[in-house]
Amino acid sequence: MTNRVALVLAFAIGVAAGAAGYAFIVRPTPVETAGHVVTTPAASTTAEPLPEIPVSLGYVEARSGRGYLVQVHNQSQKHLAVLVEIENKTMSQKRSFPLELAPGQLVELGGTPEWIFVSGEVVTVKLDGYETKAFQIP
Repeated sequence: MTNRVALVLAFAIGVAAGAAGYAFIVRPTPVETAGHVVTTPAASTTAEPLPEIPVSLGYVEARSGRGYLVQVHNQSQKHLAVLVEIENKTMSQKRSFPLELAPGQLVELGGTPEWIFVSGEVVTVKLDGYETKAFQIP
């Protein structure tokens, strides 16, 4: 009888240790389900928020009177190489292009036959290591 109890006890300890080891080794990972990312609480980590990109976005009426010019202003003392995305949802148009900004430089975009900004368009500025900034022309 003693051997039998010892055997059952050893088996139970082995099962518990195996389960604990499995939980330690196998990490839950994010899973995409129907377009939504589902992450189990064990897999989520608290990441530091990204700093705000040091660029301001605004708009002015185009000198031609047709549409708007979007102003991108580098408010830092560093050279920035950003990615600008512009989107007109009404016309289903979207473009992206790199933009080099010297420290303190203000650049106006638009006012050309290729792209005239109108109300409702969205301008997004991206830079690795920074929070993406978006602006919609009212």
